[in-house]
Amino acid sequence: MGTASSNHTWRVLSHRGLFASGSDLLHWMKWLSSAFSYEPGAHDEVLSAASRREMQQLHRANPAGAPGVTSGYGYGVVVEHSGAEGHVVSHSGGYPGFSAHMRWSLDHGLSVCGLENAGYAGVHHAVRKTMSGLLTGSKAQSVIAWPETQSAVARVRELLENPSDQLLWERTESELFDSCVALDLPIQDRRDQIVRLQAASDAPLTQTSPAFPTPASAHWELRGNPNTLRVTLQMTPLNPPRVQRIDVSLSEADTPT
Repeated sequence: MGTASSNHTWRVLSHRGLFASGSDLLHWMKWLSSAFSYEPGAHDEVLSAASRREMQQLHRANPAGAPGVTSGYGYGVVVEHSGAEGHVVSHSGGYPGFSAHMRWSLDHGLSVCGLENAGYAGVHHAVRKTMSGLLTGSKAQSVIAWPETQSAVARVRELLENPSDQLLWERTESELFDSCVALDLPIQDRRDQIVRLQAASDAPLTQTSPAFPTPASAHWELRGNPNTLRVTLQMTPLNPPRVQRIDVSLSEADTPT
């Protein structure tokens, strides 16, 4: 609502917040989501990508959230995390007689918004149902992995094809790994561990295609006989992202009990 001061009183100019369309709100959600694309300097004129990412993180939990969903508040938005739908951000607003609800998925690049003029008729129910259907139904889009995640997967797969190549490990550590990787397990020990696991197989290990649960993570398997190894990779939330975690272990089915 726009106001102006006149003779020590405030005078209403217009309900300017009503001048928005579904297209406007979709552009706004796209701009907020673009903070996670890691394009240097992209759309930072109004608010930096770092601040937009911080805005869409969960800072205060809501203990009354739905079962299976971790939810709470970011900065001016509601943030939800669930295994079924991933990282979803939402926002509602309105005036008496008008309201809107918008939701966007940071993992899948989907945005849905609804506007209504029937006095809080519950448009958020329709928007939530639509988003849930898109994310969990048969037409759900696959997660779009960051280019850096895909590149990191390719380089780690090369390491696993050549686990004894010390120079390759050193170059990959310098160019790709965050310092916490070596703190978790020194690179030499990590290399030796993978060599031992692969040597325990009676047949050459075959790497499966990677899966991307989130834009910043991946997992795949090295299948041999008799054991199968599971590989998991996680990127840092920095710009540019680096590998902050890489684990190679026996799959649960092959782990001794």
